[in-house]
Amino acid sequence: MDLCEVVGLPIDPVRLGERAMHCRAYAKALHYKEEEYHNAKEEPHAHVYEALISINNKLQQKEAAAGKVHFPHIYLLLQIRRLNDIN
Repeated sequence: MDLCEVVGLPIDPVRLGERAMHCRAYAKALHYKEEEYHNAKEEPHAHVYEALISINNKLQQKEAAAGKVHFPHIYLLLQIRRLNDIN
């Protein structure tokens, strides 16, 4: 484990992910993009899903990329169901 991972870098993780993509460090870029996805206060924007799919494809993780395609659809269906249950 690196010291940077224990203490934390004073740099925005989004920026670190962008730089990792630029340097073709796809595994690290995936780490930061997933961190951005999990720390989102609301449903992540489409660009986050697009980036996750792209990075997974570059890492030849086709199943993970396919899962990212289906999750927003399932999330939307659950939201609609919750709204219908409230009414």
